[in-house]
Amino acid sequence: MTHPKLERLWYVLHTKSRHENVVNEGLLRKSVEVYLPQITVPSKRRDRKKTIRVPLFPGYVFVRTDLNPYEHVEILKTTGAVKLIGNKKGPIPIADQTIASLK
Repeated sequence: MTHPKLERLWYVLHTKSRHENVVNEGLLRKSVEVYLPQITVPSKRRDRKKTIRVPLFPGYVFVRTDLNPYEHVEILKTTGAVKLIGNKKGPIPIADQTIASLK
């Protein structure tokens, strides 16, 4: 029995609060293609003003995968990862054009 080639698509991965960078680094170490859009915002400290980079979508990162069972489990086992966003049928892919427009 042959399986059709699984297509690599972008999915949204929900993360624990303020764990976006931890998940991003963990997935990069596992050689998973990941995208974390960030923006620069001014931050007011007690003694100085500073600009910091924060996630554009707090609590979410984008992952490109073909959802083979091994890779799916490895993504979810990453420290700080919660679940892939979807419905009862499973994770819902994001269009490549959407990710390209964010980049």
